[in-house]
Amino acid sequence: MEDNNNNNNQNNPFKFTAQQLSDIVLTRNSNLIKEYGGLKGIAEALKVDINIGLPNSTVENNGTNPFADREAVFGRNGPPETKSAFLNFLTLFKKNDDSKKVNALRGGESVMISNYDVQVGDVVFLKQGDVICADGIIIQGQNLKIDESSATGEPTPVEKGEGKDQFIISGTTVSEGVGNFLVTAVGSNSFTGFKIYI
Repeated sequence: MEDNNNNNNQNNPFKFTAQQLSDIVLTRNSNLIKEYGGLKGIAEALKVDINIGLPNSTVENNGTNPFADREAVFGRNGPPETKSAFLNFLTLFKKNDDSKKVNALRGGESVMISNYDVQVGDVVFLKQGDVICADGIIIQGQNLKIDESSATGEPTPVEKGEGKDQFIISGTTVSEGVGNFLVTAVGSNSFTGFKIYI
């Protein structure tokens, strides 16, 4: 087993690698959450306060991307670049679809951002009808049930919350209730990315 205190990359400013965080949802292993310090420990390792979220800016004062380190380690939320003409077309089509927005906590405020701007470490709000765009760990849920049939084949919506199923799987749909979660995997590192690009 990998040493979780060693991120195996001197350029990684975070405690965990993309693979370590991806494994939380892909394996649905609640022991990994405990091993990584629980929700609080994972949030601290991702340099995020779950009550404030990530910064509410896509450009720093010096003109740089505040998420550059995050994207270098954990990737972007979208399909990977490919040499396939069809997949390149699909990627271009998806990038131009501005209608896909999610409600995230940024800088202590609830803001609407593009699915493709969701970062590992974001706190994303969920409500009935939302199609989940990233993998993560539930922070809180109120009567939150998610239809995971597209991912697991489970025909009955799964109740999410503290003391219940903690795993949020990309590509699934909120069937009822509200809640929020900490994003732990995006793009090709997420369940949807793993399923599509293996």
